[in-house]
Amino acid sequence: MLSKNKDDQFADVPDSSSDPMAQKAEKYLLKNMKIPEHLGITIRVTKKGGRYYVSEWRTGKQSFTGKPVEHPIARIAPIRGKGDEWQLAWMGKDLKWQNLDETYRGTFDYCLKMIIEDPGGFFWG
Repeated sequence: MLSKNKDDQFADVPDSSSDPMAQKAEKYLLKNMKIPEHLGITIRVTKKGGRYYVSEWRTGKQSFTGKPVEHPIARIAPIRGKGDEWQLAWMGKDLKWQNLDETYRGTFDYCLKMIIEDPGGFFWG
């Protein structure tokens, strides 16, 4: 689904998931990361198969192509049999999801905070 307002700079960027947790995560990241949406950069969170995917979208001059470009940032996946424990991964240079250790495991909210804090420079460079 695409943004309904065709006049806005994100008209060709898919809307976030209709999942309430995805919407909450997106609002949290946009607020706390201070994403420069006025420059054509935004964040989308989608849910696929029980996992949540965080992507940065660049539009206009920021995309260098004139078309919206998606950059995968993070994946938050539940850990089976661990209740409310989630595992955070990031997209590696090899274009595969990476996760190092226990540091990147915790509650869903903890994983969102780790994306913002980015102690290893895995999510935002």
